Amino acid sequence: MTSLEAAELLQALIAASHACLDHLRIPRTPGNRTRPWRTPGGPEGIAFHYTGGMNGVKSLRWFNDPSWNNQDSSAHVLVFDRVIPELELWNKQEVSTIFRVPTLVIADIARGTWCTNWANNRCLGVENRNGGYKEYNEALLDKPRAYICGRWWEPYTREQMEANILLGRLFRVLRGGIFRPEWVVGHSMIWATKSDPGPLFPIHLVRRAIWSDDDLSTLDWLTKFPSAQEGTDDDGSWYDTSGEFRGDPPPTETSWDAVIRPGSLPPAETKDLTLWLCDVLYRMGWPTGPEIPQDEDLRCFVSYFQRSTLAYKKNAPEKVLGVDGVAGPLTREAMKTRLSELGSI
Repeated sequence: MTSLEAAELLQALIAASHACLDHLRIPRTPGNRTRPWRTPGGPEGIAFHYTGGMNGVKSLRWFNDPSWNNQDSSAHVLVFDRVIPELELWNKQEVSTIFRVPTLVIADIARGTWCTNWANNRCLGVENRNGGYKEYNEALLDKPRAYICGRWWEPYTREQMEANILLGRLFRVLRGGIFRPEWVVGHSMIWATKSDPGPLFPIHLVRRAIWSDDDLSTLDWLTKFPSAQEGTDDDGSWYDTSGEFRGDPPPTETSWDAVIRPGSLPPAETKDLTLWLCDVLYRMGWPTGPEIPQDEDLRCFVSYFQRSTLAYKKNAPEKVLGVDGVAGPLTREAMKTRLSELGSI
């Protein structure tokens, strides 16, 4: 699409969002929970999250309804997994032919939000209505799910994944070279105590699709996601109970995905250490595949991982790493622990 077409699509998306928010009597913005962008005019990337809850309307109210007393967070967009009765109005909006599930802009795009910790001033904050992970629970047995690293994870829907890609493409066009692949991230890459968007969100494939102009219908990996269905409410009871959804993450980069298993510390040789770091950082979500030049980029990604450990400052300060971009023994051990937490090994 051209920059003019992208601008028109964004305005149509905002107008449709306002119509739905007004219908629900939810404010259009989160009030004063915003901040200036690092680069004037908009984001440098996009950060994906899940809400962690089954009710999307409640999430909308949490972000924008002042009576819910949320003082700590805000987001730019909330992507629903399906059309619900409360948002049937979405299907009457022209933009619904492109964004097939409600994709609601809930903050002023001209400013950053409080969604992604130290990357707030860089990334568009996109929340997905998704329950994330749950401990083993009989109530989940009648729902599509995937069991990964001792947790049940809720899958995203195909239409929801398409909306995430389209948002990325939209801002890639609007922001040009300022919008960078390394800032297409999951929250877990930025903040070490976060799990979202989780192992069922294939960040590398999404990133690749954002920088592609291929029609979404040609992306075979999207067919692995269940299709959205309409439901009577927004508590998860819409799921088809006829069988279990095999929620295995789709394959990412087959030529790279198993170059080295990060099960032990790497040898001291620089070449082997670089290869190990590339693999570990790739598993965390950073674009460190073999086609990406490493040198300074690799050191940046190591420093981003180190910075993510600021999440432990309050409750486990001994886990906070110094930020220097050097993968010393403490950083490497922390990386192995993080991979285990994320279910990446």
